[in-house]
Amino acid sequence: MENGSARVSVMTRSERTYYVVAGSYTFAAFFISPIYPLYLLSRGLDLFQINVVLAVYLLSVFLFEVPTGVVADTYSRRLSLVIGYIGMGLAWLAVGLVSAPWLIIALWAAWGLAYTFTSGAEEAWIADEVGADRVGPIFLRAGKRLARKTTEIAVTLKPVPHLAFQQSGSLGVQPNQLV
Repeated sequence: MENGSARVSVMTRSERTYYVVAGSYTFAAFFISPIYPLYLLSRGLDLFQINVVLAVYLLSVFLFEVPTGVVADTYSRRLSLVIGYIGMGLAWLAVGLVSAPWLIIALWAAWGLAYTFTSGAEEAWIADEVGADRVGPIFLRAGKRLARKTTEIAVTLKPVPHLAFQQSGSLGVQPNQLV
């Protein structure tokens, strides 16, 4: 507070753009990820082919991460983002139009290539736009409002249907929890 008034932080256009783009992509990825294997099954791929799709995607990300980073660092971070988002969109659209497993695998490789144009370029772009002194709070914006700086995910597994070994004095077995 300065002079009895609350200090108001005004978000710049670049910050809003960053939050909308990064948030939209993150939402879409986390929404689609659990559904996509079911979609690929409906397109006729078996479980092995679905795993090949994922492996080829991850391999393409691994192979193209450095070369596409050169585009962002040498030419333009915005250009890199535009290439990446258009490429990902076209790859996802094309996957919906084909059914041959080898084409789906090739398109996921193309999607992995397109993704590498955005990997790191978003963060570098916003850092360039707002400056190094203001970028920290932008990256931490959601986390700094939390009372605790932790994230926990708890998964409760089904109870064991039967005991493999009899344990004396143990009448009920609680389900396992992963935290």
